[in-house]
Amino acid sequence: MPWTSSGEFLISDLVIDIMRRLAPRSATRVLDPAASFGFLLSAFMESDVATSGRGFTRGGVAHAFGQPLADAFGFTLSDEEVTGWLETTTEQFDLVVSSLPWGLRPEARTFLVDSVPVECRDEYGHILLAAASLRLADDGIGLFVVPPSFVTRRDARTVSHQLVALGLHLDGLLYLPPRSFEPSALIRGAIAVIRRGSANTLFVGEVSDAPERLDALLANLAARRDGADVGLGRVVAASTFRGIDALVAADRETSLAQKLGPSWRKVRLGDLLTNITLVATGGEHTEAPNAVYLPLIGESPAFTSIGDLRIKPQNYAQIHIRPDAIEPTFLARFLGTPLGRLARSQNLSGGTIPKLSKGTIPNIEVYVPPLTFQRQMIDTATQLDQVTSDLVERTDRLWSDPASLEETSIALQRLTRHQEMSFKDWIDRLPFPLASILWAYHAVGDDPKSRYEHLVHFFEAAAEFHAVILLSAARRAGMLASEPFKRELAAALKGSSLRRATFGTWLSILGFAAKHFRKLLNGGEELWQQAVDGLCSRDAVVLRMLTSSDLVSVLQKANALRNAWVGHTGIVSPEGARERERTLAELLTRFRTIYGTAWDQLDLILPGPSRVRQGVFHCTARRVMGRSTPFEERIVEAEHHLEDGRLYLVASGERRLLELLPFVVVGTSPDVAQNACYFYNREQADGLKFVSYHFEHAAERIEQNSDISALIDELSLSAA
Repeated sequence: MPWTSSGEFLISDLVIDIMRRLAPRSATRVLDPAASFGFLLSAFMESDVATSGRGFTRGGVAHAFGQPLADAFGFTLSDEEVTGWLETTTEQFDLVVSSLPWGLRPEARTFLVDSVPVECRDEYGHILLAAASLRLADDGIGLFVVPPSFVTRRDARTVSHQLVALGLHLDGLLYLPPRSFEPSALIRGAIAVIRRGSANTLFVGEVSDAPERLDALLANLAARRDGADVGLGRVVAASTFRGIDALVAADRETSLAQKLGPSWRKVRLGDLLTNITLVATGGEHTEAPNAVYLPLIGESPAFTSIGDLRIKPQNYAQIHIRPDAIEPTFLARFLGTPLGRLARSQNLSGGTIPKLSKGTIPNIEVYVPPLTFQRQMIDTATQLDQVTSDLVERTDRLWSDPASLEETSIALQRLTRHQEMSFKDWIDRLPFPLASILWAYHAVGDDPKSRYEHLVHFFEAAAEFHAVILLSAARRAGMLASEPFKRELAAALKGSSLRRATFGTWLSILGFAAKHFRKLLNGGEELWQQAVDGLCSRDAVVLRMLTSSDLVSVLQKANALRNAWVGHTGIVSPEGARERERTLAELLTRFRTIYGTAWDQLDLILPGPSRVRQGVFHCTARRVMGRSTPFEERIVEAEHHLEDGRLYLVASGERRLLELLPFVVVGTSPDVAQNACYFYNREQADGLKFVSYHFEHAAERIEQNSDISALIDELSLSAA
């Protein structure tokens, strides 16, 4: 059902089941201060333990609809104003359960606790949580569905900050998965566990749909112990906890830091600097030795010179550092790495536009090797920069002075003597569905027609592969259950159909989905989280690559060229084929630039046998990466079961894996015992046609796959 005017909504059976498992078996008196239709209270009154229940509604349809439930399950349902009743009653309850209304206007309320006034100012649902929790018996427990903002707001008068003064404490906070609320699958929420008294620690975890993980999480909560990962629970200091994202970031930091050598040490930036200088709006920094200019907003690079700054000076902090501890150039470069960007993000603060401040910059933790190693890295990076500068300079000179062609060609031959090895190294870092096609292109020899055709196939496969990734992420985030999303996607297809998928069909899907995810990533914290939950990665480089508009543009250009060439009915001469290959090779260079190092942070895997240990799935998987088979094996740790035969995308440091929709499959070909990759092409009378762009022994295969047909129907993308 849609949200009501009171901000209430329906919670899933999973949430109700968890709340019932958390409730003490001795609870006989149950209260729901925001009972709405009475569904949640009914679930508790079904038990043999609860003997009395009381619920409150705001009257109207909810009360009329809920009264038959109250009569059937034997609880009282009242439309009396609940906060007034809570202030005057002396009745106590063993259990208070409620899915509270969210997002209603903040209000002030003063509670008397042992004759001492405690002032709170918060949204109505949180005020109601406080008032109802004050009616708990000494050993009672409150279970409330709350928004994540319950614990992240910084105002000292909010209920979460005033719990101690109210004689209460937050004992546990279990974050809920997507699709925990109806009808919106994208809302984030949590179950807050409230008890009387005080406590210095808080148990935090994430609910999973996997029964094994849920059992392990609740066992860890009962024992107040840390789980194998954040999702399985962490016991944290209650006074410093400000949301689960910080805990997830700390786990990811640990994973990224494992790639560093033993000589690297973790240091607070405050221990490496002597001063921090900020300038007012319109002001200018003064150039200084041993200074690093760190952006206060966003993730743009840090620099060591004012001349390199890309945004306004007031958006940079000038950090004066100790040269005996760290090289300025090393610090600037480190702050632009995934580990450095993560350290920066953990110290952002503020509302609409989070930013670093003079107070938070010293708390940034960086990883630092010995000075000699720092200088070696700087020297090597400087040489690479010089090579890049030389290439740019020679390119400019070639076009401004064509007479330099011979000189430039000779210099290029010296510079690119190992170009073939570099290309092989690059494709070995790509996922096999794409790397295998590029290897066929590389190994085909000097036949220009075969070479340009392989590149056409590569770009078509890349469009399908990336569209499938984003469609898979959309389904994981619950977007494919959204009628508005499906209508917009169908409109983007302009009448084309997945029943006969073309290069253009996949491009339309990719263009729409990439734009949709970019809007989410740039739309604030909650929308960003929706995108991250779908894509299963928090790495900015990975997210930027997967949603890149430049990537879409390159693929659109390749499709336009293909369409133009298909319309050319004459025989293509060797010279014409070479020209086509040169044009596509230029696009491939742009494509490679867009990819950058993103695939260094990603693996494509095929899962094998797995076992569950302490709520974590340990799976022996094959890395479907690079150009060669058989595939290398690795152990993957996941939060959920991995289905055999499906491809999964694994981001570095993540235990949430993105299951790819089965439009792309990797497995043994039907005619030859050799691994091959097949891309879905169309529906036919005899089944689903898949094609391989690299495996000539069996370039096509027909499969019966009800999952794909069901997906096409689900998306409502079939031809009219």
